Amino acid sequence: MDDGTWVIKYSVQAPGVVGSRDQNYNRKMLNCMEYGVPVGVIFATEVGYKVLGLAFVERFEPENGWFVLHGPVHKGGPDPRFASDMSYLKHMSADIEFAGQSATDDEKARYALRRERLGQQWFRKQLIAAYDGRCAVSGCGVNEALEAAHIENYSGPKSQVASNGILLRRDFHALFDAHLISFEPVCGEYRLCGSYLLDKTDYAFFAGATLRQPNERQWRPNAVFLEAHRIEFDRSEKKREKAGLLPY
Repeated sequence: MDDGTWVIKYSVQAPGVVGSRDQNYNRKMLNCMEYGVPVGVIFATEVGYKVLGLAFVERFEPENGWFVLHGPVHKGGPDPRFASDMSYLKHMSADIEFAGQSATDDEKARYALRRERLGQQWFRKQLIAAYDGRCAVSGCGVNEALEAAHIENYSGPKSQVASNGILLRRDFHALFDAHLISFEPVCGEYRLCGSYLLDKTDYAFFAGATLRQPNERQWRPNAVFLEAHRIEFDRSEKKREKAGLLPY
């Protein structure tokens, strides 16, 4: 997917009715979904096995007979501080209905793909509204250039909340995800801190820039998440220095 994650559809083990929640074979998967416990993803190849890593069981689709797994799981995993907001499901397109085998495989695939993208679209929509359609660092208001950046790495639908996001221009989003920039608290606000690797680039101009926050308090970035990101930024900076990386 565009954000670097991957999605796998895992068929239910159902000797009887496809998709039945009563099948003991699927109980553990359902428990993992309900409690946010990641599962290991391994599949056979012609020469052995390929390990993809850990993934969250994002949802169960009985109409299709599969679980949707979303990975990879990053360090830290699901966080109980996230507040679940699944209201976006009310806006999901319902132009394709399934009844047994009446839908083609292609229709099912298109329907599932829309559902997979919907959460990210809703997350971005929240941040566009919260930040008045402008990058929180540069002030850029070009909609096509703006992206919804997660502060804590994606860990399922519960992480798609405004307090876990910042609206950033695409290049700043990439730098933020790579821990080449972060934000530190200074006198009641947050200021951008950049890696020494950026000192000779145009991004040095933004060093110390104030992070513009939403007016609504519930939409502002979670302070705990920002602190965790900054700690990881500091750790990454030490690794870069130790490796002797030179500025761009």
